[in-house]
Amino acid sequence: RIENLRGIPVLCHDLYTNGITYADLAFPVDMLSADDYLWLPFFARAVISVGLPGMDYAKVSSLLARTVGGFNAILHTGSAVPNADRQVDTPAGRLDIAGRDWIIYRLKCLDEKTAPSLDLALRLISEADFSDERRIRDLVLEMKSELDSSLAPSGHSYASGRAGRFASRSRQVEELWNGIPQIDFARRLAALDPAEIAARLQRLRETIAGGGLLANLTGLETALASGGELLARRFSRFGPPKISPNSPFTGQTQAGGSVEVFASPSLQIGFAAMTLKAAPFDSEAQNAETVLAHQLSTGALWEQIRMKGSAYGAFAGADSLESCFSLATYRDPNPLRSLETFSAVLKKLAAVSATSAANGNSRSGEEDFLVKAIIGCYARETRPRTSAEKGLTDFFRFISRIDDDYRGRKLERLISTSSAGIAAALESLASQNASGSVIITGMKNAAHTAKKLGVDVQVLPA
Repeated sequence: RIENLRGIPVLCHDLYTNGITYADLAFPVDMLSADDYLWLPFFARAVISVGLPGMDYAKVSSLLARTVGGFNAILHTGSAVPNADRQVDTPAGRLDIAGRDWIIYRLKCLDEKTAPSLDLALRLISEADFSDERRIRDLVLEMKSELDSSLAPSGHSYASGRAGRFASRSRQVEELWNGIPQIDFARRLAALDPAEIAARLQRLRETIAGGGLLANLTGLETALASGGELLARRFSRFGPPKISPNSPFTGQTQAGGSVEVFASPSLQIGFAAMTLKAAPFDSEAQNAETVLAHQLSTGALWEQIRMKGSAYGAFAGADSLESCFSLATYRDPNPLRSLETFSAVLKKLAAVSATSAANGNSRSGEEDFLVKAIIGCYARETRPRTSAEKGLTDFFRFISRIDDDYRGRKLERLISTSSAGIAAALESLASQNASGSVIITGMKNAAHTAKKLGVDVQVLPA
């Protein structure tokens, strides 16, 4: 349910949590500039890892350890359901919530420590002290080191994010926060004076705190009642989320169909990714694509890319809310071959399905494979979740305007997915040109690949 606690809209989830209260404090960030967005991953790291006025980081860290079971900050972006009203009626008024970008401070604590935990969270959100230049420098170098070493284990994520950034505005933001731009930004950050960084972080803290608050509480009813009142006393001054200005991102900044090749001196292997336009949200075709992605990951892509191409992994995924159907490889010795294989596999399977449908043939092995894929997808949709996961998942659904009726329809459609639906999904995907294709690999392989594709190599920091 959603309540109005002294002007703060709060989602409340009455769930058994074994004496623990979970609080999520979400502040919109879409009033910031495009350059500010680049700073947000570092801000989310720094704001919970510095001191307070009159208290250095060591003392704050010790106090957090004694008081709070966990406190961190995450960034969240996601599209709203198509045609959904961004303005949502709540007991706190009609609020601009749907499809926005947020920084969410996540707190968990024992029920009896809710008051001091919220006090500490409030101080960090409002007063985080960035004046310790040595601490700021350490955090910058820590982030740079982590990003520099992330390419080999997470190259598939970088490639997929880059290829899918044309799909929607939220995908563009996601790539800015978690993709290749952050590797470059970490280098830029390391070259700045710590005092300049501290001033920027303080300005971001103040601007974000002025954007208003949407809260999410999970716990037993008694803890929700007491915790809600404690939260209202401390956070009511922030008010509800303010109306969003025009976002600095539109998702339409570049035309689709691009192919990019990135090279890194640290890589001996490669990664390939390709993105296609997914089926419309809340349609039967959406669920057919979900099942098809599972089939491709465990069937054709595995055989053609993992077994024949010697890549460590190959997978597909469908995200209709972001209009993105993704294919990617992991630790791939020949990413150009894999990129070509993606299209070839879809076209071959589409032709086979069309022929089978025309002849009225349906082999028992294919039906058995389909049934197993449906079971796998259904299990993923309905897997057991902890109470904390349930509370956060429902919060994300709320700000995307996903209701229980849609979830029911989705499960019903998933169960009834047919071979004809899979064939239609294959035909739709096979007929498309990729909206984005990306290869990340070593220097020598990148030069060879770029020459074949007729594009320039973009060199990533060593």
